[in-house]
Amino acid sequence: MNKFPCSKRENNALRFPGSLLALPIIFCLGLSSPSPAGQDPQNKKPAAAAPKAPAAVPGKTHSSVAILSIAGSSRLDLGEETLSFSSRTTPAILKAGPNSHRLEDLLFLDFQPAGKKKKPAALKEMAEVVLSNGDHFWATPLGIEPIKEDDFLIAACAGISQQVSQKKGQLRLDLLGVRLLLYRNAFTSERQWSRFRNGLLKTPTKNDVAHLSAGTRLTGFLEELKRGSILFSADGVGEVKLAAGKVRALEFAAIDEETPGSKKKGTTGARVAVFLRDGGALRGELKSIGEKSLALNHKLLGAVSIPLSQLAQVSFLGGRCQYLSDMKPAKTREHLGSLFLARLPFRQDSNVLGNPLKMGGKTYPKGLGVHAYSRLDYDIAKGFKKFQATIGLDDSARPVSQPAAEKSTGAVVFRVLLDGKLLKEKPMRFSDSPLDLDLDIAGGSLLSLEVDFGGKDSSAALDRANWCGARVIK
Repeated sequence: MNKFPCSKRENNALRFPGSLLALPIIFCLGLSSPSPAGQDPQNKKPAAAAPKAPAAVPGKTHSSVAILSIAGSSRLDLGEETLSFSSRTTPAILKAGPNSHRLEDLLFLDFQPAGKKKKPAALKEMAEVVLSNGDHFWATPLGIEPIKEDDFLIAACAGISQQVSQKKGQLRLDLLGVRLLLYRNAFTSERQWSRFRNGLLKTPTKNDVAHLSAGTRLTGFLEELKRGSILFSADGVGEVKLAAGKVRALEFAAIDEETPGSKKKGTTGARVAVFLRDGGALRGELKSIGEKSLALNHKLLGAVSIPLSQLAQVSFLGGRCQYLSDMKPAKTREHLGSLFLARLPFRQDSNVLGNPLKMGGKTYPKGLGVHAYSRLDYDIAKGFKKFQATIGLDDSARPVSQPAAEKSTGAVVFRVLLDGKLLKEKPMRFSDSPLDLDLDIAGGSLLSLEVDFGGKDSSAALDRANWCGARVIK
């Protein structure tokens, strides 16, 4: 492993369910005068609710999938009917039992296990593998294998299998595509894990770094990796053999080379984001969906297969629907009030703290997490006709001591503006249920999403707001 600085990790005790990015919990107070409230031109004619997944049938014995499209929603019992897709057809069609859906009209597939919701089983994998493109999954690092001039990470993974010839239950991944390995046993809580994880992801490292559970940080390069031990060549120290149980993380140096697989031609499949039940997430080209599994062409992992039982949601990217979390705002304005210089920047596909977007106990894979005050402007001059989202306060905005905090915390005002004109305004508190929006934006060129202070004393405490599933539709 002298060629490339690397980092890896392994442990197997704690399970951290939502591995969308997580950051430290920050309590911020700020004072500011609320912006003048505009008049809602649509209050006489409420917007229609965005499509919702139909409720699961009580007592069902088979797993099911909710199909949400621009036209509406339906549910398919996977035990009785078949879900299928092939990228070879033109136009691409998803068949769900007796119904067919054009791929460009689909929003997402929401998979539900059979029977009552059960507590997720503890993960067997020792580490979270974070890839250079931001995707991540759980696996157990087994070793490093040199192939020609490159080094490959060999890892055991129960939920993902590569279609190239590999040993059963193992993955092989070019180390150039690995950003970070986080060993689960080194952390006592999800909060500690998420704070540490996001701290490392903020700034790429120029060398491999071994982060030990005792707080020691070794800089150098990875020599050897085994399931229970790591051989690391540390600057100024030399080779050090580390027990895997004593390592928090192995951080890989950023290499200024083309990402592995980036020259490969894309497939004719649809671009999708696949969210796994254990919290992992992969993006790629959808090749097919069959009775038991989904086939995905991934930029770094190649052609992979994922059992339907491991899927939580599949979001369709592109087509007539475009998620704002996949777009860069034309302009942002964010602050915590007139008395504070600090700000909490918005986050894509996570709440403002970096944790999974969660409202009313439900987790949303796609969306924007913000903190008052926030205004995000998006260029939509491409023929978009609808804006849809589910808005509300993140579950983390609920005060610990409700009687003392109810009047001043966890309260915001949502506003949607089109070319500066107010389309929708809605005050919301942490105790309010999420609200679906479905607004007409035809002919507009600039869509603005604003979250203002809503507390009685203009406090910004716990003003953690979410635009879940925020999307524009052609």
